[in-house]
Amino acid sequence: MAIKTSMMQLLRSPVKLIVFLLASALASAMLCVGLNLSANANANIKAADEVFTTIAVPEVYTPISRLTGSLTREERDKYTDPETGILKIPPELTETVLLPAAATEEKLDITELRNAPGASLIDMRMRFGAWVKGENQLSFGMDCNRFPGLDDIIIFTYDGEAPLVIQPGSGNAQIPLTVSFSANPLYKYGGSLTLHHGRMLPEMLSASAVGLPEMFDLGSEYPPGSFVLEPGKQYIVMLGWVEPSQSYGADGAFRESGAVYFAMLSTDPFHNPRNFSYSRQSLRQSTMFGLLLDNTAIMPYLPIDEYSDGFFETEQGAYFTEAIEALKINTNSLTAITTRDMGVMRPFHSGNVFISEGRAFTREEYDAGERVCVVSSAMAQLNGWEIGDTLQLAFYGCEPEQYNDDPDNNDPTMEWHYSAYTDETDGFFDEGEYTIVGMFDGRVEQYQHKKYNSGIDKLHMVHCIIPESSVENAPEPYLYKYTTSIRLDNDKAIDFINHIQSSPLMAPPEGEPAPFELRLTVYDQGYSFVAPGLTQLSRISGITLICAIAVVGLAVVVLSLVQALRCRRELAIMRMLGTPRRKALVIALAAVALVCALGAGIGAYAGSAISTEVAQKVVESADENAADTTFTAMMGEGKSNEFDFTLESDPALAIAAFAAVSAAFLLLSLVFIAPQTKRSPMALLGEKEE
Repeated sequence: MAIKTSMMQLLRSPVKLIVFLLASALASAMLCVGLNLSANANANIKAADEVFTTIAVPEVYTPISRLTGSLTREERDKYTDPETGILKIPPELTETVLLPAAATEEKLDITELRNAPGASLIDMRMRFGAWVKGENQLSFGMDCNRFPGLDDIIIFTYDGEAPLVIQPGSGNAQIPLTVSFSANPLYKYGGSLTLHHGRMLPEMLSASAVGLPEMFDLGSEYPPGSFVLEPGKQYIVMLGWVEPSQSYGADGAFRESGAVYFAMLSTDPFHNPRNFSYSRQSLRQSTMFGLLLDNTAIMPYLPIDEYSDGFFETEQGAYFTEAIEALKINTNSLTAITTRDMGVMRPFHSGNVFISEGRAFTREEYDAGERVCVVSSAMAQLNGWEIGDTLQLAFYGCEPEQYNDDPDNNDPTMEWHYSAYTDETDGFFDEGEYTIVGMFDGRVEQYQHKKYNSGIDKLHMVHCIIPESSVENAPEPYLYKYTTSIRLDNDKAIDFINHIQSSPLMAPPEGEPAPFELRLTVYDQGYSFVAPGLTQLSRISGITLICAIAVVGLAVVVLSLVQALRCRRELAIMRMLGTPRRKALVIALAAVALVCALGAGIGAYAGSAISTEVAQKVVESADENAADTTFTAMMGEGKSNEFDFTLESDPALAIAAFAAVSAAFLLLSLVFIAPQTKRSPMALLGEKEE
């Protein structure tokens, strides 16, 4: 009855009814649109953060001065100090160029990188040898181009019928033999071997700690370094460039490998580590053009001698034993790569390498230093590994990997991803049992010679990825193009770049030359294509929501205040007629509250209906305006991750908008009207109705 009376009173004022209905509908519609825009913005930002990862890859350079041209003989004499003989070239004849380098934190302070806005993680990946201990020999496949080295030490019996003199530099000698021992189990031998004997300097011959073996004592009839093999005698020899016979199909694909047919007399890679050479001409990072074998190095023992029982108990035998043990380690080694986040490793970040089986590491495994690993699917297939298998790994230090990513170099030169245990190695620094939790595939090299040109976004089949926290006493990592990534907040990449560009790392003060300078390449997986839409959606949603809240607040206050002022006469009359205070309050509020609720419902429905279209217009507008400002061309990929905006209207938010407007009006009206019911009717009638 009270509500009916209230409605009859409101119907006598149609203008008031329409105003209340429209005002509440407008407020509710705006609030619904604002809430949906805000929800869509937050949901899409969260979804984008799950789809895209932005990283920065640093390149370190060191400045050097070099001559701008050439000096004549007169100029050279002019600039040479007569006392010291040192050439002192004046600065005006030199120029400063930047050469690629790698630097530890001890040499290059990266505090600016760590503190830069948006930098959430710096992943400086260590690289070292991982000896796979156990009874089983690692398999690298039958193709010797996959083997970790081309060396061996064998013991053989010369099966010839007459003595064979092998002279240096006179071609290859065909030796009939029976091999009784091979230090490298990856090779197999038949009944003959073509041996190439390079030159031996007199210094090498005189350097033998045991004196020149009798087999080299051939007098002046043969060149120095010549030696003789006697029928039926045993010999031990160090071999390099070992080449087994291999057959290939009509398509050029490898089919099978046979016995070793050729090798070179060589120093061993343990006592005389092989050195790689770099081409500096293009000034590209670590551009390698060849493998140098220094066969002229002066070693304390010659690479071949007679063998007999008790040989390994001599000093010379101990020397050979060291080389043999190193070969066994190297032929059973993977190359470990540590990481704090596999997702920022450029091979995985680019999508060129992916987890083909199993999974990546979890954050809990990173934090706890769990001994887990991810290996290549190629090595897993060759060695019969499965997810859950364990590898007993012993770690040792080795040099950084050598890459050739010069796009102008079409020669498939050698890249050395294999680790090497040498006499420069300071033993093993850690050991543990690692569980295989994943396998990677994709852009993965499988040979000594490269197949893929770029070195930054590929891996090798011998790589074994482990959490950085799972290793102790590891060597200090390098800030290096191929082993360092910086995770950035997706929306802070530009802030990060601007900060670093103005820092001493990239802009050293004038007059204070820095030993290193930094360059950065940022990769965003295509995030900058969607960033304008996300930014616009977030900005517009924030403005819309603020405006909607302001409109709701203003509408509720005005409507509640108007109703409180205009209902004073009705309240006075009802009080004079003996209507209870509570009933009078219901009559004063019920109809208006119902009208406002109806308006809020209509507005919420309308707002929900147009929210998706409004959000779509906002995103489209952002794409049009951002056509010339996107930075993906500078940062990006040849391809980008797929991302579609999810723009939808949530019915729950329409209900929330309806409830918020209705409840706000009802509560505020109660606040304004309830005190009026406590006043006397005469006091209410005595005030002029507004």
